Amino acid sequence: MKRFINSVNKILIVNSSSGNLIQNSLKNFNTFNSIHLLRTEKNLNFTYFLKEKKIKYKFLNSKSNEKLSNDILNYALKIKCDYIVLVFNKIIVGKILKVYKRRIFNLHPSYSLKFKGLNADKMLRKSNYKYIGSCFHEVISKVDQGKIIRKFKISKKTKNLEEINFNTKCKFFLEFIEELMFVYMKFN
Repeated sequence: MKRFINSVNKILIVNSSSGNLIQNSLKNFNTFNSIHLLRTEKNLNFTYFLKEKKIKYKFLNSKSNEKLSNDILNYALKIKCDYIVLVFNKIIVGKILKVYKRRIFNLHPSYSLKFKGLNADKMLRKSNYKYIGSCFHEVISKVDQGKIIRKFKISKKTKNLEEINFNTKCKFFLEFIEELMFVYMKFN
């Protein structure tokens, strides 16, 4: 099934990090009225950025995965978002997986879902794999096992690897957000 977009889709980004990736990805982006952000970490510089760009945001202080998942679902339904994008180190569980089935995507820190969980990027770096990178995958009830939607990889031998990986990840993130907002997505 193809879903063609006649208007701009509303995206909810859920972030549990410092916000550097999102800030660098969106610094030259202009369509902020379609982006909302939920945050679990307070970072003053990132907060200034969100206010400057007039991005709507809210802090979550949920301790359990169940409570956090319910809080995300309630906010997503309140703002009537079309997609949820996770830049996130928590596990989503419960009703949200049914309500937003095939519309929740996670930015995984490895281009392969063979490496699961929080330390996936570190496991990938220590492995015999010749590349590092990231992927977006659908979020399902099994952790880091949803269908990979898009990925990138960079040779571990690349000069200035950390900087190039971060910059590539920022571009990768922005392109995915733009695709969700403006272009059609294919769903099988």
